[in-house]
Amino acid sequence: MTKEKLKVILKMMLPALPPALLYIIFLLVTGNDIATSVYIKKFSMPLRHVLGKISSLVPLSLMEVCYAVLIIWLLYFLGKTIYNVVKKDRSAYLFIKRIFTVFVVFFYIVSLYSLLFGVDYYGESFPEKADWQEVEAISKDDLIAVTEFFAQNAAYYSTIVPRDEDGSVIKDVDNILSYASLCYDGIYSQFPFLEGEIFTPKRVIFSVIMSYLGFTGVYFPFTGESNINIHSPAAFIPATVAHEIAHQKGITSEAECNFVAVLACITSEDVNYIYSGYLKGLVHLMNALYTADREAWSAIAATFTPELAHDWNENNEYWSEMEISITKISESVYDGYLKNYGEELGMESYGACVLLLVDYFSGSVLSGDESLN
Repeated sequence: MTKEKLKVILKMMLPALPPALLYIIFLLVTGNDIATSVYIKKFSMPLRHVLGKISSLVPLSLMEVCYAVLIIWLLYFLGKTIYNVVKKDRSAYLFIKRIFTVFVVFFYIVSLYSLLFGVDYYGESFPEKADWQEVEAISKDDLIAVTEFFAQNAAYYSTIVPRDEDGSVIKDVDNILSYASLCYDGIYSQFPFLEGEIFTPKRVIFSVIMSYLGFTGVYFPFTGESNINIHSPAAFIPATVAHEIAHQKGITSEAECNFVAVLACITSEDVNYIYSGYLKGLVHLMNALYTADREAWSAIAATFTPELAHDWNENNEYWSEMEISITKISESVYDGYLKNYGEELGMESYGACVLLLVDYFSGSVLSGDESLN
């Protein structure tokens, strides 16, 4: 290789140096527990809070704007690259250079994301923040008892929430989002580290695309925004709102966000949130119970009110209709994303929510404490 060619290659690769250095910083920070903790408390969380405060001034989802701009640029850039190479008979070097430019852009995005939010995956877990000993196993009896508790409450609140003439929960998104800033008030006394300003989640205009990708909500750290899929079944939207707010509050694990969302919803004062919390928790618990004890699962399912059964079936039918080839690809990509940032269970981490639910609720349920009912 001549010196001239070497200079050309080095010049082409130079733009990749800054994101490479950023990612090295990410690796260094996450390699030390103290450095991780300090970085999260002093940099990543405060910065995301500032970004969230700024983006909250804009009513529409800036995440959607960012994705739209990126997609338009990508299509234009790749289209122009192919045109120049094929129609204008440009060299293979030009093609490689322009493809490398796309790689550098995505490398910047990954590196910045890692420093802005990825580090948080290596910080303290929710149980550690709450001085709560994590459990690795639960008994089947406790699982059954807590599932019955959630089924009873979900059945009760299913008859109270407002419904339309078709029997479905009314999708009043404005009301749901307007209550978002208050939905955590019931758990601050027990978990004071969750206190802090809440930025109202934003509805996603292209929510149907999110459904096809298999997402009910997305936290976008570049703008500090929580984004909600409003095309999904109405009964689950409040729990999704609470879940995405948990990310705002520094909870990264999907299992922990689900647990916090359930607890926030059922201790709130809004019937839509309360029902959504019990319903969301019930789905996780019933999924686990179906594997552990099919007979117990059937017995609990038989106690569903017509309204609860309607919402249960509506949710299953909705996601079944939305599942296409790209959904599985999206889930595989997201599974890899979670594992890359330290969640060893990947998508299965959602199921780990059951451990937290049963561990937390089994004591009060088995002792007859109805304070959460």
